Amino acid sequence: MHRIRKSSGGYTLVETLVAGAILMGVLVPATMFLGRVTAGQKTRSLIIASNLAQETMERTLAAGVFENETMEVASGGRTWMIQKKIGSMNGLVTVNVSVFSGRGDTPLAVLTTMRYNENHE
Repeated sequence: MHRIRKSSGGYTLVETLVAGAILMGVLVPATMFLGRVTAGQKTRSLIIASNLAQETMERTLAAGVFENETMEVASGGRTWMIQKKIGSMNGLVTVNVSVFSGRGDTPLAVLTTMRYNENHE
């Protein structure tokens, strides 16, 4: 009779499954945490951009000076580009404020309003 020898050099299926379960128990919460951190940063950027757009719009309307303007502002540890475009027709002035992160192509916040101004053509 021949004896069959068991090799002690590998892992059993149960050991492999337990190791996989432990690894998943660590990776899933870590991935969820990193996703929340990234989402928090995006939300913070959107809030800052919205506040900058609103502040620029309010200052423009309060001053009554309707001119196209592009400016850079530092806020929240970043540089933001604010673009103000003015359009008018028959005394109706359109004010459009867009806020970009750095020199990005897509604005993070856009506000538009219209006002009647008999002095502006």
